Amino acid sequence: MIDFIFKPVCLIALCAVAYAGATFAMKSASIASTGVIWIVIGVALSFAVLAEVALLRQHSLGLTYIAILGAETLIVLTLAFLIGDGLGPRDLAGAALVLTGTAIIWS
Repeated sequence: MIDFIFKPVCLIALCAVAYAGATFAMKSASIASTGVIWIVIGVALSFAVLAEVALLRQHSLGLTYIAILGAETLIVLTLAFLIGDGLGPRDLAGAALVLTGTAIIWS
């Protein structure tokens, strides 16, 4: 099980989920800030940092950053859609560029 957690794809997913979770918590804090939300932000960012450091031991910085950014983009856009944040053509075009860049780097 431990070996699976340290596979690059799993670490990328962990980073993306943790960063997206922190982003969602920050959005919640902008509406109603509580101590629990700040703890969630701190814990999520801590998990993201630990997973990213482990990933950087296996891959270059550029490849790692782009992979995490692409995965995080998908997660954050999905969350934004689910909570009713407007996604205009500019938002979708920007996401398409990020995801296209991710696909080019990882191909």
